[in-house]
Amino acid sequence: MEEKICHAIEQSCSDLLPGKHCKSKAALVLFALQSEQLMKGEMCAALFAYRKKFIQNFFRPSRLLKACDLGPISSFRTGTIEYLRQVIDESKEGYFSSSTAVSRARIALDNHAFNLVGWTKENTRHGEVFFLNKEKLLRLLLKATNLHELARTESVKISMSIDGADLVRDHTHVSAGIKITDEHGIHPVTKQPLLVVNDDGDEMFVNVQSYHMCSIMIIADA
Repeated sequence: MEEKICHAIEQSCSDLLPGKHCKSKAALVLFALQSEQLMKGEMCAALFAYRKKFIQNFFRPSRLLKACDLGPISSFRTGTIEYLRQVIDESKEGYFSSSTAVSRARIALDNHAFNLVGWTKENTRHGEVFFLNKEKLLRLLLKATNLHELARTESVKISMSIDGADLVRDHTHVSAGIKITDEHGIHPVTKQPLLVVNDDGDEMFVNVQSYHMCSIMIIADA
């Protein structure tokens, strides 16, 4: 059926628009489809629904959540989502995900991470300390950087990473974890190799952001 419809449209364009380029014909067909003169306006409504679904999928909560998590700290906040929603979805057609939908996606991701990795909390004299399941987390990191098979037969390079910051006056957090530094690995997000060899045989490490390669094992709230 689709083939017959396409053939009919092609034939009609050839008869009505002889000599026109395909690009011009396509623009005119699209203009006609978006008018309310076809099928009592149902064609226009169907195209509108398809466009809306495409935009909703493009700005779906999981993608916005990924933008929040992969960006530098505080670069993409809940307020950012609300402002984008006000601009992109000014007419409130439901094009852009709400901060509530993104929050639900974040909770679902947190629950998934807890089931996948897990963590425990201990109250110490310095404050609360959270411990991630280091064995499960290390396995996931090795798999994400494509080093899990190599690690079965030989050692891979892993570095320790420690960082901290003042949250408010007299209140600090300190985190400790690991960083994948093995030249045989790949970037966990872009899947590009960490070490590139050019035609002359020269080796060069790809410049990647540390927060893409580091994973927290312990975080203390003190």
